[in-house]
Amino acid sequence: MNIFDYIDLTRICFLSGDNKNEAFTELVNISSSCLYETEPFLEALLNREQLMSTGLGFELAFPHSKCSSVIDFFITIGIAPAGMEWDSFDGVPVKLVFLIGGIVEEQEKYLKILAALSKLLNDCNSRQKLLEAHSPIEFYDNFNKLALTKKLIIS
Repeated sequence: MNIFDYIDLTRICFLSGDNKNEAFTELVNISSSCLYETEPFLEALLNREQLMSTGLGFELAFPHSKCSSVIDFFITIGIAPAGMEWDSFDGVPVKLVFLIGGIVEEQEKYLKILAALSKLLNDCNSRQKLLEAHSPIEFYDNFNKLALTKKLIIS
């Protein structure tokens, strides 16, 4: 499977909230089809975020949780063109949020998804191409092209 297989157009949005807690709620709500229940997953995300910020720098955040509420692995994407305070390691506001839901028993697959996303997003040109999207469909198409070009396979 390609990293793109974990993404769905219905789970890409321009974030309407002003802070990361609102972003978590919005992203979990649009991920509801991937969850048995939304509340335990949201709670797990918020607890994880209290331990350490998932703002990795370079305007990126990778909030994530493995939880029994997750039906199958998924990635939900939030876009904040103006940036959102996230307590990132570099102090820069986050513009792209990649919410990752995982299955508790599948740590290796979880790490491969994180690695593939990192490989794609470590490239400044790739990040810029994604940030140029004016709609979820444009973001989806750009992400697909980048994922295919970089051959981001999850086995």
